Amino acid sequence: MKRPDVANVMTAYKKQLGYIFKYFARMSTIKIADNSDSQISSMDISKFAKFCSYFRLTRLLPLEESLVLFKQLAKHSKDSQTIDYVTFEEALIRAALLVKERLRSNGEIVKGQLNKEYDVEGEGGRVVENLLGYMDVRKEDSRKAIEKKLDDDRVEAAKIVSKKTLPNSIKGTTTNSPRISGNK
Repeated sequence: MKRPDVANVMTAYKKQLGYIFKYFARMSTIKIADNSDSQISSMDISKFAKFCSYFRLTRLLPLEESLVLFKQLAKHSKDSQTIDYVTFEEALIRAALLVKERLRSNGEIVKGQLNKEYDVEGEGGRVVENLLGYMDVRKEDSRKAIEKKLDDDRVEAAKIVSKKTLPNSIKGTTTNSPRISGNK
């Protein structure tokens, strides 16, 4: 059972976290059943990894640790490969506590830039709220605002990837080509 202060934070951010969860869950490739709604109600490990990377959690908690956390929580799901929204919330709470411990035990990190970006003080709900603040999740964000930001960022990332892969897709050129790479 969640502490009351943690439950209050999760309730305050429920809409925004729900939008984020559904956004990443829609990308899921694992089919749980023939019902398409079930795909939106669960997130697989690859989408959880994308979520962690997108929201910069990997700067605070190595991706490997985040994925171990996912696997521990997914063990209790129906298919042992996905998590639902409630479990997603639990993953965020556990991640916040792991980050707090990690930053507190590693003094040189706390003295650096992350100390300015992520407040390690406080307990329970404050720790979770600090993580959400670090992720730039705001209570006032609407579904459209969140989805637009995620979509805009995804389009921008696709442009960068296509620029990097463009030379390989042009027949007869190499990545060392002065015309393609911009070297003159």
